[in-house]
Amino acid sequence: QTVAACEAAGLPSERESDLITAVGEAAMNAVVHAGGGVGRVFVDAMRGIVQVFVSDSGTGINEESLHRATLEKGFTTAGTLGHGFWMMLKTADRVYLLTGASGTTVAIEVKVGDKVVYS
Repeated sequence: QTVAACEAAGLPSERESDLITAVGEAAMNAVVHAGGGVGRVFVDAMRGIVQVFVSDSGTGINEESLHRATLEKGFTTAGTLGHGFWMMLKTADRVYLLTGASGTTVAIEVKVGDKVVYS
């Protein structure tokens, strides 16, 4: 779905690769930390963006670890390499995170050209 959305939006191939990398990292985090999740893909032609939401129903990122889990390259609570969220930040234009006791949702966004409009 992500590749089809990128192609429909006219996203350049290098930006498509960046989005695929970020989505892969979010999906892997959902698998490793929550046993799986669900992805949804959106193209907003009016705003010039492609968005992918990856949600899981795990226990969320605890508040004490949140800053390290999202900003520190190599930090992990699962014994893995710990590059997931850091990689998302490096390859997407915007990354949003909602986490709590009922799960985590990561929204990954890339812009299509110079058309992005935020209101």
